[in-house]
Amino acid sequence: MRRSLTFPSAFTLSLVFFNAALLYAQTATNTSAQSSNPQTNPPAALEANVLVEELKKSSDAGKRARAAHELGKAQDAAAIPALAEALSDPSEKVRREALLALSQIHRPEVLDALIKATQDIDEESRVLAVQSLVGYYTGTVPTPGFTGFVKKNWQRAKTHFNPDTTRIDPGLSVEPKVITALDATLNDTRSNRASRQAAIGLGILVARAAVPDLIKAAHSSYEPLSLEALNALSKIEDRSAGGELVDLLDSPDKDIKQQACVTIGILRTGQAAPKLQSIFENDTDQKSKEKALEGLAYLGAPASSALFTKALWSGDKVIRTSAAEGLADHRSQDPSRTGEGHHGGKRRRREAGHRVCDDGSRQTRLLERHRE
Repeated sequence: MRRSLTFPSAFTLSLVFFNAALLYAQTATNTSAQSSNPQTNPPAALEANVLVEELKKSSDAGKRARAAHELGKAQDAAAIPALAEALSDPSEKVRREALLALSQIHRPEVLDALIKATQDIDEESRVLAVQSLVGYYTGTVPTPGFTGFVKKNWQRAKTHFNPDTTRIDPGLSVEPKVITALDATLNDTRSNRASRQAAIGLGILVARAAVPDLIKAAHSSYEPLSLEALNALSKIEDRSAGGELVDLLDSPDKDIKQQACVTIGILRTGQAAPKLQSIFENDTDQKSKEKALEGLAYLGAPASSALFTKALWSGDKVIRTSAAEGLADHRSQDPSRTGEGHHGGKRRRREAGHRVCDDGSRQTRLLERHRE
């Protein structure tokens, strides 16, 4: 009797669980179908369409700018044509937001629109367009809050030049039309700020085609542009440019002279060695002496060996480091390193310099190796 009662109870329980599982599966399927049904759950594309319409047709510039901003956040490639069209909006604010939005969408289709924006009548829009083009290849693009971003960097440029070594990987290919646009902006006399930003970008993108114009920019009377052009040339490492920069070692502007010392050294401009040595030995400005020796260290010329050896005992650590680098580079110059370049060899030289300039015993070891 108990067995007959137990069996139906177990069977019934199993049946209940089966039905519950079946009901759950049906519910999940229905929910999934509803979520994919545009009538029950409107997709993001519908909201994007509303924003596009607002960007195109609203009479309120603030609303158009907001629509461009939201489209950029969505990173919707379907909005590219509308955002590109917005670059002709009469409102500067709308055009800037459209630029920012396009810069967030990493698709080849945005390049033509960004290139067009480098010719905008608004200076800040041109600067933003240049930054966006470069950011397409580096992955670092301007973000909302652009006005503050530009003002901060502009103020820094006016008060202090701090060269950087940022540049794209050697294997990364850049569209020639992008280089052409940046080069045109470099030569555009309407805006020093945009020209300076273009010089920075050309260096980051390692634009060899722009070397002649960067040489001209290095001789600009506008100091920030000259400094950025020199820094860009040091990144591109086209050694043919070095000879056309030697005259800048006589610049009355200390910052330009100092940057020229380093760039000329990186470009291995052997004809500049006597002038660099003269600056190191005779210039009254300590920073200029340091930069001249740094340039000589990049050259690593055997003729400077005695100067490096003497400078290795300087009380100035910067001088000692450059001297150690110069000796290390002189000893390591051989055909197998000719393609190493500044960015490949700088770390090796810097490490060698720091290893030997901290105390006398290390200096002695370097000298012993140098005599071998």
